[in-house]
Amino acid sequence: MRIPTVVAWLAIAITPPVLSGQTPSAARCDSISYRFVDQSIPRTVPLHRSIQDGQAYASRDSVVVNGRDIAEIRLWAHREGSDTAWDVLARLTPAGASAMNAATSRHIGTMMTALLGDTIIANATIESPLGPVVALRLSVSHSEADSVAARVRRVSGTSCKAS
Repeated sequence: MRIPTVVAWLAIAITPPVLSGQTPSAARCDSISYRFVDQSIPRTVPLHRSIQDGQAYASRDSVVVNGRDIAEIRLWAHREGSDTAWDVLARLTPAGASAMNAATSRHIGTMMTALLGDTIIANATIESPLGPVVALRLSVSHSEADSVAARVRRVSGTSCKAS
């Protein structure tokens, strides 16, 4: 059964599995955050590249939800033609779900990104308020889904500290 809150993220394009070669320890200090894109940020601000569409985006400083707001990561397999594709879904904590719903309710038509470390792993324009389950990656290979899930599980529920 398809999770209804994933519908808002269906605009996410299918991309090659660029994360599949990474291990959970690939980044020195990963973090996960959902942020809105800011089109008015000057060009001097560092941009983050999306693995989804290859574009570079400037994210607002304010974080809608982060790793502490993720209660669980789930992988969901489904058929696409003759292939099996995988979705990586995050179930948010009650506080995270409330924050996500409130923020996305006020920002219909605004692009939001899911930033893992320094890479945007998902970006989409908000079409309706998001709830307790949000997508991190859609329709990817099993190895990419496992890689993303492992990295997010490592940082969810905690704050990332450099060693």
